[in-house]
Amino acid sequence: MSKVETIVVLRKAKDLLFRIVPFALCCGVAVPSGAQEGSIAPVVSVELSSLRSLGAAHRLAHLVPPAAAQSSEDPADSLYRLARRAMADENYRTAARLFLELADQYPRSDYAGDALYYRAYALYQLGGRRNLTDAKEALDRQSSDYPRAGTREDAKTLLTRIQTEQARRGDADAAQKVVEKAKQLSD
Repeated sequence: MSKVETIVVLRKAKDLLFRIVPFALCCGVAVPSGAQEGSIAPVVSVELSSLRSLGAAHRLAHLVPPAAAQSSEDPADSLYRLARRAMADENYRTAARLFLELADQYPRSDYAGDALYYRAYALYQLGGRRNLTDAKEALDRQSSDYPRAGTREDAKTLLTRIQTEQARRGDADAAQKVVEKAKQLSD
Protein backbone atom coordinates (compact mmCIF):
# COMPACT_ATOMS: atom_id res chain seq x y z
CA MET A 1 0.00 0.00 0.00
CA SER A 2 1.42 3.37 -0.98
CA LYS A 3 1.51 6.31 1.40
CA VAL A 4 -1.24 8.02 -0.63
CA GLU A 5 -3.44 4.90 -0.41
CA THR A 6 -2.75 4.78 3.29
CA ILE A 7 -3.92 8.37 3.68
CA VAL A 8 -7.09 7.63 1.73
CA VAL A 9 -7.85 4.58 3.91
CA LEU A 10 -7.27 6.54 7.10
CA ARG A 11 -9.44 9.41 5.93
CA LYS A 12 -12.23 6.97 5.13
CA ALA A 13 -11.77 5.40 8.56
CA LYS A 14 -12.01 8.86 10.09
CA ASP A 15 -15.28 9.54 8.30
CA LEU A 16 -16.80 6.11 8.77
CA LEU A 17 -15.63 4.69 12.04
CA PHE A 18 -13.94 7.08 14.46
CA ARG A 19 -11.97 10.24 14.53
CA ILE A 20 -8.39 9.37 13.64
CA VAL A 21 -6.79 9.43 17.06
CA PRO A 22 -9.37 7.29 18.92
CA PHE A 23 -9.52 4.93 15.93
CA ALA A 24 -5.77 4.59 15.85
CA LEU A 25 -5.61 3.96 19.57
CA CYS A 26 -8.42 1.40 19.35
CA CYS A 27 -6.61 -0.50 16.59
CA GLY A 28 -3.22 -0.29 18.25
CA VAL A 29 -1.73 2.06 15.66
CA ALA A 30 1.07 4.24 17.01
CA VAL A 31 0.01 7.88 17.22
CA PRO A 32 2.49 10.70 17.81
CA SER A 33 2.24 12.20 21.26
CA GLY A 34 0.29 15.43 21.33
CA ALA A 35 -1.91 14.52 18.35
CA GLN A 36 -5.40 15.95 18.64
CA GLU A 37 -8.70 14.31 17.72
CA GLY A 38 -9.44 15.00 14.08
CA SER A 39 -5.80 15.79 13.41
CA ILE A 40 -4.25 14.58 10.17
CA ALA A 41 -0.79 14.43 11.78
CA PRO A 42 -1.13 10.69 12.59
CA VAL A 43 -1.88 9.96 8.94
CA VAL A 44 1.51 11.14 7.79
CA SER A 45 3.58 9.67 10.57
CA VAL A 46 2.02 6.22 11.00
CA GLU A 47 4.28 3.42 9.79
CA LEU A 48 2.81 1.32 7.00
CA SER A 49 3.48 -1.91 8.87
CA SER A 50 1.32 -0.75 11.77
CA LEU A 51 -1.67 -0.22 9.48
CA ARG A 52 -2.37 -3.90 8.91
CA SER A 53 -4.86 -3.84 11.78
CA LEU A 54 -6.80 -1.16 9.92
CA GLY A 55 -7.91 -3.49 7.13
CA ALA A 56 -10.52 -5.47 9.02
CA ALA A 57 -12.06 -2.43 10.66
CA HIS A 58 -12.19 -0.61 7.33
CA ARG A 59 -13.98 -3.54 5.64
CA LEU A 60 -16.59 -3.60 8.42
CA ALA A 61 -17.07 0.14 8.67
CA HIS A 62 -20.40 0.09 6.80
CA LEU A 63 -22.00 -1.82 9.68
CA VAL A 64 -20.18 -0.41 12.67
CA PRO A 65 -21.26 3.12 13.61
CA PRO A 66 -18.89 5.50 15.38
CA ALA A 67 -18.03 4.77 18.98
CA ALA A 68 -19.93 6.66 21.64
CA ALA A 69 -18.26 9.73 23.03
CA GLN A 70 -15.68 8.50 25.49
CA SER A 71 -16.09 9.53 29.08
CA SER A 72 -13.34 8.42 31.40
CA GLU A 73 -15.66 9.24 34.30
CA ASP A 74 -18.17 6.59 33.23
CA PRO A 75 -17.47 3.45 35.32
CA ALA A 76 -18.02 1.31 32.21
CA ASP A 77 -15.43 3.18 30.14
CA SER A 78 -12.55 0.72 30.50
CA LEU A 79 -14.81 -2.27 29.81
CA TYR A 80 -16.22 -0.49 26.75
CA ARG A 81 -12.73 0.22 25.42
CA LEU A 82 -11.71 -3.38 26.00
CA ALA A 83 -14.78 -4.66 24.16
CA ARG A 84 -14.21 -2.25 21.26
CA ARG A 85 -10.62 -3.43 21.05
CA ALA A 86 -11.78 -7.05 20.85
CA MET A 87 -14.15 -6.00 18.06
CA ALA A 88 -11.36 -4.23 16.17
CA ASP A 89 -9.25 -7.38 16.51
CA GLU A 90 -12.16 -9.41 15.06
CA ASN A 91 -12.37 -11.36 18.33
CA TYR A 92 -16.15 -11.35 18.14
CA ARG A 93 -16.84 -13.94 20.82
CA THR A 94 -14.88 -11.95 23.41
CA ALA A 95 -16.41 -8.68 22.22
CA ALA A 96 -19.95 -10.09 22.52
CA ARG A 97 -19.24 -11.34 26.04
CA LEU A 98 -17.71 -8.02 27.14
CA PHE A 99 -20.53 -5.93 25.68
CA LEU A 100 -23.08 -8.08 27.49
CA GLU A 101 -21.10 -7.79 30.69
CA LEU A 102 -21.10 -4.00 30.31
CA ALA A 103 -24.86 -3.82 29.71
CA ASP A 104 -25.57 -6.13 32.65
CA GLN A 105 -23.15 -4.59 35.15
CA TYR A 106 -23.60 -0.94 34.16
CA PRO A 107 -27.18 -0.59 32.87
CA ARG A 108 -27.19 3.16 33.57
CA SER A 109 -23.94 3.80 31.74
CA ASP A 110 -23.97 6.01 28.66
CA TYR A 111 -22.45 3.01 26.88
CA ALA A 112 -25.06 0.40 27.84
CA GLY A 113 -27.49 0.90 24.96
CA ASP A 114 -24.79 0.95 22.31
CA ALA A 115 -23.09 -2.04 23.95
CA LEU A 116 -26.16 -4.13 23.13
CA TYR A 117 -25.94 -3.09 19.48
CA TYR A 118 -22.26 -3.99 19.34
CA ARG A 119 -22.99 -7.31 21.05
CA ALA A 120 -25.57 -8.05 18.38
CA TYR A 121 -23.13 -7.07 15.65
CA ALA A 122 -20.40 -9.32 17.08
CA LEU A 123 -22.81 -12.26 17.35
CA TYR A 124 -24.00 -11.63 13.78
CA GLN A 125 -20.39 -11.82 12.63
CA LEU A 126 -20.00 -15.17 14.39
CA GLY A 127 -23.11 -16.56 12.69
CA GLY A 128 -24.88 -19.74 13.69
CA ARG A 129 -28.45 -20.17 14.87
CA ARG A 130 -27.82 -19.55 18.56
CA ASN A 131 -25.64 -16.49 17.94
CA LEU A 132 -28.22 -15.00 15.58
CA THR A 133 -30.98 -15.59 18.14
CA ASP A 134 -28.87 -13.96 20.86
CA ALA A 135 -28.09 -11.06 18.52
CA LYS A 136 -31.79 -10.47 17.90
CA GLU A 137 -32.45 -10.61 21.65
CA ALA A 138 -29.75 -7.99 22.25
CA LEU A 139 -31.38 -5.67 19.71
CA ASP A 140 -34.82 -6.30 21.22
CA ARG A 141 -33.42 -5.42 24.65
CA GLN A 142 -31.81 -2.29 23.26
CA SER A 143 -35.11 -1.27 21.68
CA SER A 144 -37.08 -1.70 24.90
CA ASP A 145 -34.51 -0.53 27.46
CA TYR A 146 -32.56 2.11 25.48
CA PRO A 147 -34.89 3.58 22.83
CA ARG A 148 -32.68 6.67 22.56
CA ALA A 149 -29.38 4.84 22.08
CA GLY A 150 -27.19 6.41 19.44
CA THR A 151 -27.15 3.16 17.48
CA ARG A 152 -30.94 2.65 17.28
CA GLU A 153 -31.18 3.41 13.55
CA ASP A 154 -28.20 1.17 12.81
CA ALA A 155 -29.84 -1.51 14.95
CA LYS A 156 -32.86 -1.56 12.64
CA THR A 157 -30.62 -2.30 9.68
CA LEU A 158 -28.70 -4.95 11.60
CA LEU A 159 -31.96 -6.58 12.71
CA THR A 160 -33.02 -6.90 9.08
CA ARG A 161 -29.68 -8.51 8.23
CA ILE A 162 -30.03 -10.92 11.14
CA GLN A 163 -33.58 -11.85 10.16
CA THR A 164 -32.50 -12.32 6.56
CA GLU A 165 -29.76 -14.71 7.66
CA GLN A 166 -32.18 -16.54 9.95
CA ALA A 167 -34.65 -16.85 7.06
CA ARG A 168 -31.89 -18.20 4.84
CA ARG A 169 -31.30 -20.86 7.49
CA GLY A 170 -34.96 -21.90 7.44
CA ASP A 171 -36.54 -19.75 10.19
CA ALA A 172 -40.12 -19.20 8.97
CA ASP A 173 -40.90 -16.39 11.45
CA ALA A 174 -37.80 -14.46 10.38
CA ALA A 175 -38.71 -15.03 6.71
CA GLN A 176 -42.18 -13.61 7.34
CA LYS A 177 -40.72 -10.51 8.98
CA VAL A 178 -38.34 -9.97 6.06
CA VAL A 179 -41.26 -10.24 3.63
CA GLU A 180 -43.27 -7.74 5.70
CA LYS A 181 -40.36 -5.28 5.71
CA ALA A 182 -39.94 -5.67 1.96
CA LYS A 183 -43.65 -4.92 1.46
CA GLN A 184 -43.34 -1.80 3.64
CA LEU A 185 -40.45 -0.58 1.53
CA SER A 186 -42.32 -1.17 -1.73
CA ASP A 187 -45.41 0.77 -0.58
